[in-house]
Order: sequence, then C-alpha cells, then structure tokens
Amino acid sequence: MLWACHSYWETEPVPVEDRALLLMVEGKYREKFGGTFHQSKLAALAGPRHLVRDDDSRGGHRRYYKLNDPQGIRELTAEFNRS
Repeated sequence: MLWACHSYWETEPVPVEDRALLLMVEGKYREKFGGTFHQSKLAALAGPRHLVRDDDSRGGHRRYYKLNDPQGIRELTAEFNRS
C-alpha cells in the first residue's frame, strides 16, 4: 500500500508541496499487486505517520493525505521497484 502511495505521488503533475493522495492510488496498487483496497487503509498508514491528513475541504467527505517523508518511503519501498 505504501509503495502504491509513493508511486502515485511521484506521477502527480503538480509541485511537491501540492501533491495529495486519495483513491487514485488504488490503480497503482491494482497494477502492481492485484486486488483493491478501501480508503480506510490510507488512514491506517497515517497511524505510523507515513501519511498525514491534508485539507478535507477539497472534496466533501473525501480524505486526502500527503506523504510525510517521500525519501524515507522511497527507501522503505525500493524492493518493490525491482520487481
């Protein structure tokens, strides 16, 4: 899940400080690992502080997240880039 978040984050065509994650991450996850996930799993990643909640006002009841440490996450998930 964390790999999918980082992989999607790297493709966002906006400045780094404006990048945010939502369910679009699911496509990256499905491409790499198959299956789907619910947005609640993004909240679970926020617990260990890999993701931080972003402004909720963007899309009603949707929750957006930002990567807390993109370089650290890149290092944690590097093994999945090799496969």
